[in-house]
Amino acid sequence: MLLTAACYMLPPAQSWVETRGLRAAVVPELPPGSTPPPGCAVVKSIVCMADGKPVVAVVLLEGRLEERKLADLLKVGHVARGTWHARRAHGTWGR
Repeated sequence: MLLTAACYMLPPAQSWVETRGLRAAVVPELPPGSTPPPGCAVVKSIVCMADGKPVVAVVLLEGRLEERKLADLLKVGHVARGTWHARRAHGTWGR
């Protein structure tokens, strides 16, 4: 998987990926209108709260996140997109 990040976020983003055991490379953002290299995809991260705990879902840029499917996958009762205050309290608030 190839993840893009703003240049100033590359070291912390790569560290986050590595500490979680994900097989992905973090690279600078692609120029507008360009396409990713073959075998790669542009993704986005969405911070959610799953039964009150923060979760980061990574989905394709053009994809949608269905909270009910994520709840089923995580085997939790409730998933909601995190509010700004909740994300900041858990240290998952980005730029």
